[in-house]
Amino acid sequence: MTIIYTSSPGSASNTMKKNLETILNCKSKFLGSGRGIGHTILSIPGRKKILKKLKLNFLDKTPLIVGHIFPTKYNLGLLNYYYNIKHIIISYRNIYEQLNYYYKWQKYNLRCPLSFPEDINFSNKDEFNPGNFNIDLNLLLVLNFYKHWFYLIQNKKIKNYTLFSFDEIVKQIKNLNIHI
Repeated sequence: MTIIYTSSPGSASNTMKKNLETILNCKSKFLGSGRGIGHTILSIPGRKKILKKLKLNFLDKTPLIVGHIFPTKYNLGLLNYYYNIKHIIISYRNIYEQLNYYYKWQKYNLRCPLSFPEDINFSNKDEFNPGNFNIDLNLLLVLNFYKHWFYLIQNKKIKNYTLFSFDEIVKQIKNLNIHI
């Protein structure tokens, strides 16, 4: 049984990941992305595919998968096929605070968390540009991230889930109630 922890960038995801690893007494697995930005399209490790084909899934018990996973039909299909999903944990943040986070991220990293990897090659590495389109792109992507997850929740397409806000994660880190 696997737990999926998906978060939008800037929602205290590393803090929550470490807390979940402590609670579950395990190391999390970060799946790669096949194509696209972030985890719009997941890539399953070759080892996992081989074990599934040979019906040796019991050798790879992945208790926790983390990432900024977009709930596309393709991604959810892969996760259900290769991992026996028991529960999904989703963290979110107020969109205004998230926008502020993106501006800070771009100021110090000269890109945003969901930017194209090639943007580093095209940007001026020595100068912060507040008018850069990276923030616009990241904002659209994170809004789509929320839209898709909340659509699935509202239409009861996923049943075993828990939502955590940024404030809950940061303020009550020791007392998180995760009912799995």
